[in-house]
Amino acid sequence: MTVARGVFILFCLALAPCEAMAVTTCTITEKLACGRASGCKRIPVSVVIRLDVQNQTYSRCDSKGCDDYPSHFAPSGMFVVIDVPGRGMVAKMLVDGSEFVEVVTQGTGVIVSFGKCN
Repeated sequence: MTVARGVFILFCLALAPCEAMAVTTCTITEKLACGRASGCKRIPVSVVIRLDVQNQTYSRCDSKGCDDYPSHFAPSGMFVVIDVPGRGMVAKMLVDGSEFVEVVTQGTGVIVSFGKCN
């Protein structure tokens, strides 16, 4: 993702609606499952993330298709914070897409995914 696209995303977040905004895809490069007793262990990457700022949708896609969730995208300095209400899920990315992190709760454990967006 270019800096210009990152600035465009921030512009879209500030001045909705933004008709020309394309869906951004985030590729996960590392995934950890963490539990209180077991600590954190690497697990296989199985999803790709799609961010649709215009429609305020966060999608987790795997070999079976995509699960779409209504979301709230908010600029925070050089980051975009993505809240997925009621799902135990939050994500954050640098506006240029060079870094992305997703945190998903699973019971009392946590799945942490790192990657980048284009």
